[in-house]
Amino acid sequence: MRHSLARRAWLLLAVGLALGTTSCASTNMRAALRSAPAPPAVMFQAEPSWAYVPSRDVYAIADDTFGYDLFRIGGEYYLYDDGYWYRATAYNGPYVAIRTRFVPSRIYDISDSEYRWRLHPVGWRGGNL
Repeated sequence: MRHSLARRAWLLLAVGLALGTTSCASTNMRAALRSAPAPPAVMFQAEPSWAYVPSRDVYAIADDTFGYDLFRIGGEYYLYDDGYWYRATAYNGPYVAIRTRFVPSRIYDISDSEYRWRLHPVGWRGGNL
């Protein structure tokens, strides 16, 4: 019985520390992105047309009527608008703001001859290839 209480105490302590660490990390992430505006409204009647960029293994939205840049890599969607990056697991969202370092580098390597950027993102490397 004595060992059982000691194990429970250690287990509770470990869980408490883990939750506290997770909570702090997510709070820091939210605080860092607090200045990001809400993502643009993304509404499609059906899945948009995608243009494949074979040199980067990236899909880019093929429709120029939208006011933002949208990319697909696997099951992740990356949207660039007004200096901010957003990510979602579905093309129609919901999108959440992310730090630039979480955007796959191969998106930054897309040149203007492969995709017509609406606005080059900060750190864009496509022109240097």
